[in-house]
Amino acid sequence: MSASEFINRDAVDYTLFGHSVEDIVNYNEALVLDAIRELYERDTSLCRCAVCVEDLYALSLNSLPARYIQSTSVRQYVGSPRYIGPDEVRARVAEAAEKVLRNAHH
Repeated sequence: MSASEFINRDAVDYTLFGHSVEDIVNYNEALVLDAIRELYERDTSLCRCAVCVEDLYALSLNSLPARYIQSTSVRQYVGSPRYIGPDEVRARVAEAAEKVLRNAHH
């Protein structure tokens, strides 16, 4: 499978030995999305073009460790020492927003 094929999630077979692993997600993705929405609500001057929004999302995620969990493990993860809370995520999103602002590619 090529990288461009992998980017299309519909082209990926998430079945292993008859079990779907499609519902395993990076918990930080949801926190980053929430933090970005909050940032855009507070700062209406931020560029909302597709490139800047995607750069902000990618930079934010890349600044955080991936935390892949099963939907049934949310409570366990939130209570673990590896949990990264919303405040830390907001800080990383703010740092990423500064980078996007300084280096806009649109």
